[in-house]
Amino acid sequence: TNPPAVDLLIDIQNRVLGKGAGYEHWAKKYNLKQTAKTLLFLQQHNIHSYEALEKAVQDTVDGADDLLTSIREKDARIKEIDALKQHIFNYSKTHSVYLEYKRLPKAKKAAFYEAYRSELELHEAAKNAFDALAEGSKLPTIKELNAERRTLIEERKAEYEQYRPLRDQKKDFLRAKQNADLILHRQQEERDEKMREK
Repeated sequence: TNPPAVDLLIDIQNRVLGKGAGYEHWAKKYNLKQTAKTLLFLQQHNIHSYEALEKAVQDTVDGADDLLTSIREKDARIKEIDALKQHIFNYSKTHSVYLEYKRLPKAKKAAFYEAYRSELELHEAAKNAFDALAEGSKLPTIKELNAERRTLIEERKAEYEQYRPLRDQKKDFLRAKQNADLILHRQQEERDEKMREK
């Protein structure tokens, strides 16, 4: 595995104090290896300016983040579908008990409710879930929900296959930018510039 990118260019003067010549030699060698890796990465991606690197990083980050957002939205919708299917099942399973409860005279309702509390609560929860659907929208059938669920799973799978390499590419670009920043001492330059502006 690669060492952490934050160690790309070690400030030898600060770090070498008390560590000896062996450490200084290792640090220089390590820095050269990280610099070479960064240069090779930039050449492989035809990046010749810092602005192009920033754009590549932003495009990759945005692409990965957009796919991840879409995957999470599909996950949430699949959970909604599963919950709605369960409510439809519960509603149909408890409907006859609910109708019997509604037909009873008021004096007998309390005892019946206690005897069939779990079924009546499931029925009421299902009715509330149906009422919470967009106003005026027709309750979808189990067949429609299953079809939507299958489509979402297929789309999510395809997006996840796109996301995995993009996620790795995002890490590579972020590491290359961090290495470039350290190599160029860009972060320190930006801090110095801000101090001059104050």
